[in-house]
This record gives sequence, structure tokens and C-alpha cells, in this order.
Amino acid sequence: MGATLSVLFTDAVASTEALARLGDERFGAIERAHLTLLRTALKAHGRREVKSLGDGLMVVFDGAAEALGCAVAMQQAVEAGQRRGEDGLALRVGVASGDVTVGEDGDVHGTAVVEAARLCGAADAGQILATALARGLARSRGGHAFTALGPVALKGLAEPVDTVEVGWAPHWAARPTLQAFLHLARSERLARVLILATYRDTELDREHPFSVALADLRREEDVERVTVRGLDREGVAAFVGAEHAALAGQISEQTQGNPFFVSQLLQHLAEAGTIDDAVPDGVRDVVGRRVARLSAQTGDLLRVAAVAGPEFETSIVATVTAQPDAVALDGFDAAIGAGLLLETETPGRLRFVHALARQALEEDLTGLRRVHLHRDLALAL
Repeated sequence: MGATLSVLFTDAVASTEALARLGDERFGAIERAHLTLLRTALKAHGRREVKSLGDGLMVVFDGAAEALGCAVAMQQAVEAGQRRGEDGLALRVGVASGDVTVGEDGDVHGTAVVEAARLCGAADAGQILATALARGLARSRGGHAFTALGPVALKGLAEPVDTVEVGWAPHWAARPTLQAFLHLARSERLARVLILATYRDTELDREHPFSVALADLRREEDVERVTVRGLDREGVAAFVGAEHAALAGQISEQTQGNPFFVSQLLQHLAEAGTIDDAVPDGVRDVVGRRVARLSAQTGDLLRVAAVAGPEFETSIVATVTAQPDAVALDGFDAAIGAGLLLETETPGRLRFVHALARQALEEDLTGLRRVHLHRDLALAL
């Protein structure tokens, strides 16, 4: 039977490496939890998978907007689990639309199936790739943001496929929830009620849906915004306790008081017996997700800057990446907005917010790449 459907494939990134590192039993538990998150998001969109592919799923939808919405919900579910501190697997998703053949056993075959599978394989952690056709069919339904990537060569297909990246954000409250929140904040019928909401300003830009809600809240007299900073040195000392008091200063310097980073270092200390040069996996995942939300050009700037050092000259880093001044400036602004870089008192110089963030970026480079970047930085200087 023929039909026009949208096909979605998911895949857990670096699952083979995780299996080798964690062992069968621990990895099995993490894999089951990962699939549960995906199926929960899938159930909310009223669909069931066609089949399970080990640590991934294949799903079909009647509409492209529904497929893209489910892809975003899956990424948000995985990100939320990681934010809660749960051990998990990073996710990549591919979506394609077109005419397919549906077999009697419910399996689906056709070019769209191949396109979705290949796009999934080409995606990075935290990324959703879709065909331009899927975007065209979805049109404005779902309110998704798209970045055109142009024709992409995919294995097994004779011609490159016009591809887009689907934008998503860890937007914990849906639009109806935000509307209800604004209604309550403006209500004159409530008394002795405290409503507490939290968000990360590093995950907002002017186009983010919550930015509109924040602008509305600023006009309300009884709404107060409190900026939560990292722990100071005394706070870190209290966090780590007397057992690790001697390391409190070093931990504070490496983490800048970020409680999550502190906890990850303590966990690493418990496992390794010392604070060495290795970056805890949880910190590496957080940094990786922040960088993944930025443009490829910004990612290049950050990796070169990581090799340059904790503090660096922006013009030197831009020279090494061969980016025009305007492009590099936009990239540095984006990295500052993402909470990865800070301005210094010296014009033209930036520094990393956390030593661990710089270290995580540097560790993702091969030794050969680091050697070449050190050479290029020296020549630029």
C-alpha cells in the first residue's frame, strides 16, 4: 500500500563507546531509560514506533509538522533528563517526507525512509536534520525555526538531498503554561501567593518564546527578578564539606562556583581519588550541548580560543580561524550570550567563564589538531 508519510529516525550518539566504558549491565539500564524518554515524547504525539533499532527508533507520521514536533519533544526530553543529573545518551534525529510503501507487517520502505536514516546518521549530538521537503510540507505549523544547510550528499542516494537543521530549545514551559503564568501574575484576585519560576539566561536570545514573556513580566509591579550567581569560595567550601576542605580553593577556581560543576568534580574525585586533568563526563556533556546550539563558526572560535588559553586576544583567534571581523564578532557575542565567555577589563580580550569549559573544548581536539593550532597561534602572534 502506498502513502505519503513523514519518517523519523533516532540514534543514540557514541553508544558503542558508552557500552565499552560502562559495561553491559549499566549501559543496558541507561539505554532502557533513554528509550523510555523517547517513547514518552512519542506517546504525547499520538504515535507508536514502526520498530526499535537497538538504541534508536523508527516512527512514521501522517504530517511533517507532527514529525518535527515529536523530534523537538524527544530532544527536549533527553536534555531535561541530563539537566536533572541523570546518566543518559545524547540524541540525534533525522526526518524526511515523501511517498512510501507500507507493508502488511507495518514496515515502511521508500526513498524517504533512506533519507531519514541517513540524515540521522549525519546529525551531531543534539541536532535534528530534515529534508527541505519536510520543511515545505510543515510550512508554518509548529512554529519551528529552520537553518538551510543546502544539498547534502548521503550514502546510498544518487543525488544530494536539500537539507535543513531544525532549531529547538530546552523550553520547559509550553506556550499555554506561559500564558497561564502571565494571567496569574496579573490577577488581582490572588493574595498571599508566591509563584517561583526559574530559567537560564544563557539559553535565551531575542527570538526565544520566553523572551516575550519576560518582556511582559517586566511591566508587572509585583514581579521581582533575582539573578543567581555561582557559589563564592566559602560557599564552595561548605558544599564540598570538611572531607575535601583542602581542595575547596582549587575546586572553586576550576568551576567558578557553578554548583553542577562542583558536584561533577566531587563525583570524579570519589571515582579517581584525585582531581586530575580529566574533565568529568557530565561537564563535557553540558559544554558540548551549549556549543552544539551555536553556529559552526562560533564552535571553531571556541576551540581555537581553548587552545589559546584561559584568556585570549580575540583578533588572534579570529585570524587563526580565518573569519572576517564581522563574523568573528557575532560568534564571540554568541559565546558570551551562551555563558561560555566573559569580557575582561582589557578591550579585545575575552576569557572563559569556567576553566573546565575551556578544558572540555580542548580535550575534544586530537593531539595532532592541538599541535597545529599551537603553531598557527604562534604564527599569528
